Amino acid sequence: MKYHRATRRFALAFATLALLMSNALSKDNSFTSSGIRELMVKVNTFTKENPYKETDRGWIRGTYYTGVMGAYYATKDPAYFEQALAWAEKHKWLLGTAHPGANHLFASMTWAELNLLDPDPKKIQDTIEFLKDADNPKSPACGEVWFGHSADYRSVIYADALYAAPIFPMLYKATGEKLYLDIMDDFFWHVTDLIFDQDDHLYYRDDTYIERRNSHGKKIFWSRGNGWVFASIPRVLQHLPEDHPSYDRFLEVYKKMAASLKRRQHEDGFWRSNLADPDQFRMPESSGTAFFTFGLAWG
Repeated sequence: MKYHRATRRFALAFATLALLMSNALSKDNSFTSSGIRELMVKVNTFTKENPYKETDRGWIRGTYYTGVMGAYYATKDPAYFEQALAWAEKHKWLLGTAHPGANHLFASMTWAELNLLDPDPKKIQDTIEFLKDADNPKSPACGEVWFGHSADYRSVIYADALYAAPIFPMLYKATGEKLYLDIMDDFFWHVTDLIFDQDDHLYYRDDTYIERRNSHGKKIFWSRGNGWVFASIPRVLQHLPEDHPSYDRFLEVYKKMAASLKRRQHEDGFWRSNLADPDQFRMPESSGTAFFTFGLAWG
């Protein structure tokens, strides 16, 4: 039940964001169950008819399909399930084609969800093959830091990568292999220990931002970068056993971020691009707002 409640909120978050940015529905119907479902259909239909790339399985589409799966859990409409399944089968359940490192796994999260709903080893086989080298620093495939953001996987530890963290407890559920939780811990806490600011309880985009200040002398906390992390933690906790040693630590980071983000939301409901300095770019920022809406609703 926890999983279904949280995924319903994921779908609601994206529908809510679309609602804030459009006048597609009457105000009387905006936040009713039928109104939200109607808007979800509108957003999903438009995206299918106007794809960013028709055949890709990169990070943009991988992230979008988290919402498609959330819509399925929320509505039980088989059309969403069939849409995700068709996307997976079109790509033969292969690893994502995003940037190096953990971004490869964004599409795999949907493969893993589909596998949990209807188990078949082929759905997660390519992902498992990729991760076989994650603990091997001499691997030519993954290198010293397999989740890095450079061409050789050896540099730039960045917040975006943490969106992939839910794949590991999903794989643990599917296989019973504790190794995947060990990889998750090494991955998530390596990044967090390096770029999580202990004063502001937010993540820097990467370690090159730790000492940087903008023209106003303020820190730089990228909205969407923090969104990637904040949206990943509820999905980790949905699948991670509550008696796992890291469960409470994930929950602690979540609570710290939630409190920090709450203080930074604006009256229009949106956050701004730099969470530390809304005056740097004053226009509303939508992608971080979608992620934060989901994360706070889950809480």
